[in-house]
Amino acid sequence: MASNFSKKLSTKSLFIGLICAFFLIPVFFISRMVADRQNRNAESVKEVAEKWGEKQYIGGPYISQGVLVENGLSVRQAHFLPSQLSISAKVKTENRKRGIYNVPLYKTEVLIKGRFDSSLLNKLGIEHSKLQDKANLNLHISDLKGLSSPVSLKIGNKVYEFSSGLSNKNLFDNGIHCSEYFANLEAQTFEIAFTLNGSQTLGFVPLGKNNDFKMSGDWGNPSFSGGFLPQSRNVKKDSFTAQWNILDLNRPFAQQGFDDFINFKQEAVSDYRGIIELPEPAYCNVKFFDPVTGYVKALRANNYAFFLLLIVFVALFLAEYLTGENIHIIQYVVIGAAITIFYLILLSFSEHLGFNKAYLVGTFMVIIPLYIYIRSIINSKVSILISIITSFLFGMFFVMLISQDYSLLIGTLVAFGVLMGVMFVTKNFGKNTPLPEKDHAESGGIN
Repeated sequence: MASNFSKKLSTKSLFIGLICAFFLIPVFFISRMVADRQNRNAESVKEVAEKWGEKQYIGGPYISQGVLVENGLSVRQAHFLPSQLSISAKVKTENRKRGIYNVPLYKTEVLIKGRFDSSLLNKLGIEHSKLQDKANLNLHISDLKGLSSPVSLKIGNKVYEFSSGLSNKNLFDNGIHCSEYFANLEAQTFEIAFTLNGSQTLGFVPLGKNNDFKMSGDWGNPSFSGGFLPQSRNVKKDSFTAQWNILDLNRPFAQQGFDDFINFKQEAVSDYRGIIELPEPAYCNVKFFDPVTGYVKALRANNYAFFLLLIVFVALFLAEYLTGENIHIIQYVVIGAAITIFYLILLSFSEHLGFNKAYLVGTFMVIIPLYIYIRSIINSKVSILISIITSFLFGMFFVMLISQDYSLLIGTLVAFGVLMGVMFVTKNFGKNTPLPEKDHAESGGIN
């Protein structure tokens, strides 16, 4: 009898494992659904950003001067970068709705101050007689439709208005410019002020010999990226400040040169979905979006589905052995379906309530019916214990999702604890028959 029971136990454990593996199929399709909703969210952000202002990168200003060469038969562009460059940006963020999706946007007040050295022409060996007409002061702004105020240039007592477009596209693709004689730009301090709309990212290009960038805003989760991290920063729950101090020695280009001696123009690339995007340049960048969205958390939660199913099934299987109760294979399938549908509940509710509230709602929606269902199958004490174990697992996986730095440690400790519990319960497997059974001997099929 014990031998027959052991064979039946082994066969049933195999079927339970197959059921657990089978439920990875619907979990996979739910993950695909999460990825699809995430792409729709990205499309909504892009649609709004195209009208408001996309990622903004500010570079300059810098002087571009036409120079006659080859006995006046051709013209080259000489570019001179400022010796001192200071940029201050005060950022105010806001969330706008596009259907059910939140789109984070920002408006920033920008103040640029700096100075150009004297004797710039000598650094490139250019004679004054070779200068062609006026020079141009170019300012790179990656998305001009984000400008929400006039842009004025103040040099000494003179105020200039910028015109749309760069005087040339040797260094950048987009921007604005104003024209003035070279002598009135050389060895002068300048001041530029404007208001700029944008989304997702704001970045500065360190064109100065000495760069001092300051940024502050009402965003509590900034992501500092690009080629340079801030020397100092202070991030609070609903605000941040950051400061960069960069020398020309930290960059791979000189302060002056001809034509496209440096090239900051970006080339679009296609990702695996066929979506054309511009790569993030290696400037001083701050991202104004939540890198761990509800969709990212939902995808991470799906990764734990197999372990949740496995542990619950193991607990049910051990409950069978210890109590002598029968849980039919179909009942395992129903319990697995209830756990799997949790991830669909999590996705659908998180779009309206937020991830944390959706996780709590989904947990209650699954745990309560599971408790009632399991209690109708086996005795009440064991059903309460299994419900407590399932609730504990949901809670542990939630902690792992929100505690990225400690998720591996927590998961390892939980797995170790489960293993120790299974080892303790199964230490006498094969030695003794279980507790008095309920019609095990009479049962002809796999229950």
